[in-house]
Amino acid sequence: MIKKLIAITLALALLPAIAACGGMPKNAVVTVKGQVITLEDVDDRLELEVTQSGMQLPATDTAEYKELQQQVIELLIADKIFALEAEERGIAVTDEDVDEVIQQMKDQVGGEDVFDKQLETAGLTIDRLMEQVRNNLLFREVNAAVIKDAPQVPEEEVRKYYDEHIDEFTNPTETRQVKHILVATEEEANQVIARLNGGEDFAALAAELSLDSGTAATGGSLPQPVPTVNSGLVPEFEQAMAQLGAGEMSGPVKSQYGYHIIVVEKIIPPGPEPYDSVRERLRQQIQTLTYDYDYFSKWFEDAKVKYEVEYAEDFKPRDETGTGTSTTPADAAPAAAEPAPAQ
Repeated sequence: MIKKLIAITLALALLPAIAACGGMPKNAVVTVKGQVITLEDVDDRLELEVTQSGMQLPATDTAEYKELQQQVIELLIADKIFALEAEERGIAVTDEDVDEVIQQMKDQVGGEDVFDKQLETAGLTIDRLMEQVRNNLLFREVNAAVIKDAPQVPEEEVRKYYDEHIDEFTNPTETRQVKHILVATEEEANQVIARLNGGEDFAALAAELSLDSGTAATGGSLPQPVPTVNSGLVPEFEQAMAQLGAGEMSGPVKSQYGYHIIVVEKIIPPGPEPYDSVRERLRQQIQTLTYDYDYFSKWFEDAKVKYEVEYAEDFKPRDETGTGTSTTPADAAPAAAEPAPAQ
């Protein structure tokens, strides 16, 4: 009789826990492979995103707030999925990797004091920024691993796009294909110039030394040709660039970002750019914006199933409740936590 009473007492004590196992944990918005994302997590991230963007947070009872909330939920889901997928694939981001990015950010903005002030303005702590950087690096690694299997854009599609959109490749004014290396001091700039004059490879030195993380990975090259006048680059850079001929290199050029060593690779006169000169850039754009994007989006939807993403009823994406469409999976990738290229 006593054993029976003990058994009943234990069963009653465990009843709330047993009941909870049949549904979402209390205050959960979504779970990813059993990992809980709470409403507090969502509101905290939403406040941070709004602060960083400089926008005003809508009232909590508005449709705008609900839409932002849903977007943040997808960001948090993405963080969880990328971390789980990275672990499965053996992808690791080390503390040294994160520290390297943070140091590049400090160098780009002009030192630690300026960096600390910008953190404060953005409403970020250094720990929170490091978390964002780690998530971004994980996303990049996972994204690269996923899209390596994406189908490649056919040559005929690249040519067809060029022929049908020739206006996009017609320059109304002279443009220049430019590359640069950005360093902190004039002494460093002169050392780089000496190494280049000694025969060292520009792209290799850009990857090794340039503080412009946006172009260092591409050999120092700007993403696309820029107008000789009204280029949108800082004035000192534009003025020095305009004085160079094709194939010529500048001396140290001081700007607010540091010291640039600039090379004009080619000067493109007004008129349509030849297909051969834009082919690779256009191919990469179509590959990235269409083939890689679609492939990654499909992978992300499959990953939600694989990692057992489960929404609380009130937070299901609108396409699941029949009232609209949800955030596109590839759009849920973490926003870059790095400053804009220093040009």
